[in-house]
Amino acid sequence: MSFIPPPGAAAFWEHPDDVEALEVWADTLLERGDVRGEFIHLSLLSAPNLAQQARTRTLRGRSTALVGPAKPYLGAFSLGAKGLVTQASCSGRKLIDGFAHLAALNPRLALRVLSLRGEAQLAAVAALPLRAFRTLHLDGLRLGDAKLKVLAPALEGVANLSLSNNALSGDALSALRPYAGRLEALALGTSYSQNALGRSIVDAWAEALLDIEAFGALRVVSFHNHQAPPSSRQLERLRALPNLRRILLSLPITDPDELERLKGAATGPG
Repeated sequence: MSFIPPPGAAAFWEHPDDVEALEVWADTLLERGDVRGEFIHLSLLSAPNLAQQARTRTLRGRSTALVGPAKPYLGAFSLGAKGLVTQASCSGRKLIDGFAHLAALNPRLALRVLSLRGEAQLAAVAALPLRAFRTLHLDGLRLGDAKLKVLAPALEGVANLSLSNNALSGDALSALRPYAGRLEALALGTSYSQNALGRSIVDAWAEALLDIEAFGALRVVSFHNHQAPPSSRQLERLRALPNLRRILLSLPITDPDELERLKGAATGPG
């Protein structure tokens, strides 16, 4: 299965910073009678007049119309400065059923999966090209080592990945190694069941990430532990990763713009 950008949006998916390409997609949406096209154009105005400002407010008040065909599959969502959905959440079932519509919201969408129930759902999600989402939050899904191994191939190409609160061991990250070549940000955090492990679990994660061939593209690493951060020795060793900019000792960053800023920041602890 592969993801195909929506009609008129291929150039924008290829170059997400290209405003002209976004305007082409907005024109296509307008031609199809989709109010998202108007909202995108209004959002891109540098100096909207009073009537345009009022129209923007009216459309924003009808926000569910601004997600197009993805509406039945979405939980909470946020609209960004360019008139696109920037953050969204959904269940595993909705991700499976509405994948094409969710992936078509934004080439830089940050998606949070709220639940993943049973082996059948896990297998169905693992069959999806999850690289269609730039940022993927899979926190608190009780993945465990075996389930991450099943899911890992589908994560290839995801730029920003959060796996906090999943009771993953250090060995679990070995499942990601063959698929982490484009991984730029990774968030890991202990579950409450791992409290007794103290510092050893985060040190084990750090040790696994020292594989430069596999994780050399990482720019931001986030560790959250209810007991203790990684040892100073492991933190120092991690800073040898060639592209690493920040090590955060905190909960996962949820704001995609903030995460992108950190990926370009100077090297140092968070």
